[in-house]
Amino acid sequence: MSFSRHAFLLCVLRASAALANILSPSPLSTAFPSTPTRNIKITNNCPEDLYPAIIGSDGTPLGETGFYLASNDARTVVVPSSWVGRVWARTNCTFDGNGRGHCGTGDCDKKLVCGTTSGEKPHTIAEFTVSGYKNETYYDISTVDGYNVDMAIIPEDSAGAVLSCISRPEKGAPHWCPDELLLTPPKEKSKLFFYPDDDIPGEYFSPCHSACSKWGRDQDCCAGEYDSPQRCKPGLYSKRIKNVCPDAYSFAYDDALSTFTLPSGSGFEIMFCPGGKSSITSKGRGKKCKDPEEAAANDAANPQDCQSKSEAESSRSPQGYWILLSLSLPIFLITPFS
Repeated sequence: MSFSRHAFLLCVLRASAALANILSPSPLSTAFPSTPTRNIKITNNCPEDLYPAIIGSDGTPLGETGFYLASNDARTVVVPSSWVGRVWARTNCTFDGNGRGHCGTGDCDKKLVCGTTSGEKPHTIAEFTVSGYKNETYYDISTVDGYNVDMAIIPEDSAGAVLSCISRPEKGAPHWCPDELLLTPPKEKSKLFFYPDDDIPGEYFSPCHSACSKWGRDQDCCAGEYDSPQRCKPGLYSKRIKNVCPDAYSFAYDDALSTFTLPSGSGFEIMFCPGGKSSITSKGRGKKCKDPEEAAANDAANPQDCQSKSEAESSRSPQGYWILLSLSLPIFLITPFS
């Protein structure tokens, strides 16, 4: 299964950076060699069990590429310092003792261990290029291949932006996803159905195809004669998901609003079902605040800009605030009262 166009561009950036380092190595990188590995912590905050997948898009083999993760559990995967890859969640899975089976979303060729096989669409993806162009780390949440699970990316480095894409689990994707793009159409969802391995109704996850993953047309996938920012424009799905998740990639030419960087490689936590509301950085800030129900009725591309801090961002250590307080305290003590 092919990778999305912007992921390919990140790979090109990484290759360019590698060539630049060979021709003109940076004195800083020579004096302070980068750590050979990075930690990717994967947390399942969903009420359902998941089967996360993590692969390298550059063919780099990883020790773990697919595994079971219980609700409220976490697992750390070690990746190379120059890793280019993606992480996603597989839902509604059953596997036999030989690691063969199937997942409702995100399936990788019916295997528990994905190896180098990407996921079946639709699925929400966390994408990374560690130590890319100018030795910077690039990361994003992509919904170009559709949506299946809410997600947050939390950098270890406090300088990095916390990203989250949340469709309001208590309401579910149908409130913004066009009916024709729902993985399970409304008439089918009216019937109660169950996951194979438990007695929990399957209404929690409401996967949504993108127009590209559903129909594969050039105008939806920015391919062929539409392979340019002038010709390829956001469609209905892209506009609605951008309203719900302002910081997420919504279509192939959404680079400027959706790619985030750190000055050097760092570890990350990917959290599924982080709770709260979607992140809204200065990149994704628009004119009017919208919730998913408004987004379903309003097809404008302007994202919300008055959301409160996401729970993923709130979970970050408040260390920086204590540092700021300690710097301000001496000024307060020596300033005379009027």
